[in-house]
Amino acid sequence: MKTELESCLEIIFGLESTPKQREEAIQKKNTLIPPKLYKYRNLTNNALNNLKTKTLWFDSPHNMNDPYDCRFSVQSLANAACSIELFNALFQDLSQDLKNNYINRLKTEKILVGELLHDKSLMNGQPDFESTMKLIQAIEDISHKSMVDNLQKTIHFCSLSSNFESMLMWTHYCNEHKGFCIEYDFSALQFDDHYIKNIFPVKYNEVLFDLTPYFPNDIEKLKDIELFKKNKKTTLLNPPEHKRLFTLNPIFQKDINWTYEKEWRVIDLQSKLEKGSSLGSPNPSAILLGSKFFEQFDVDVRNRDLNYLGTLSLAFDLLSFCKNNNLEIKLMKNDPQKFKMISEIVSYDACKKKLIDLKNK
Repeated sequence: MKTELESCLEIIFGLESTPKQREEAIQKKNTLIPPKLYKYRNLTNNALNNLKTKTLWFDSPHNMNDPYDCRFSVQSLANAACSIELFNALFQDLSQDLKNNYINRLKTEKILVGELLHDKSLMNGQPDFESTMKLIQAIEDISHKSMVDNLQKTIHFCSLSSNFESMLMWTHYCNEHKGFCIEYDFSALQFDDHYIKNIFPVKYNEVLFDLTPYFPNDIEKLKDIELFKKNKKTTLLNPPEHKRLFTLNPIFQKDINWTYEKEWRVIDLQSKLEKGSSLGSPNPSAILLGSKFFEQFDVDVRNRDLNYLGTLSLAFDLLSFCKNNNLEIKLMKNDPQKFKMISEIVSYDACKKKLIDLKNK
């Protein structure tokens, strides 16, 4: 059974949704955002600088740890095009210049070059069924690759989680429980806040998101594809204007093995970033310290190096920031009965004393 949030997302990214339905679904989605969301961080200068300047790092999928990030699948349109009449219609307006342009792209991409460049029916502008199938498939391959690359280069987002108790995330993103986690109170934000408007949950699946339904699926629609019209820059994989929300769908789809992250992504649609950058964040509401935050400083004095001293200094800075900004501090601990992380509120004074004792040990 679908949750209320899943129903909202289907309308927001749906093919047949009206602008009114989409707007109502977005407003409803905003009320379903978890009140608290979390950012796992290693104890580094960059992480502490983001905290102090109240920013979060937005990056492209190219730099994420998931090789499938923002990827999608598309079934071949050529398979649906099954008549010579259709191919004739497609090619009747194809100028020699435009045809040569795609041939050059085929050379660059090295896709089916050998077969296509020696195909006389294609070269003389009168392709038969088989030749046109090959050309369409080759162009699709190029377009699909271009779309994935373009999406991964132009979209930047920040990942948050609704789960602060994940042992795996504390291990992967917080230097094996030695880092910290920033809590953000989304319930305190207004509905017109950038972080409220542009945050969506990740959906976990066993298969890639299929974009095929967003493209022409019958002969009459295929005949209208602007790829074959002179001086047009659109491609076979460029859908109608009213269906271009497809560009957002792959951003919020991940493999089911990532389910434990309970991820929410904030996408940047305003700054038009060209590279990873720090953008203003909501005010932090609490800091959670990893279960091994203090343990990492329990090192024999003879084995303390510059890295140790630098990290210790960052730890003092983190605690000072919490005190100066009246942030609650929580220490993560291992549940004594279950495989589970639990948190315990600790005071600034107790934490500072613990660090001083370890430093002087």
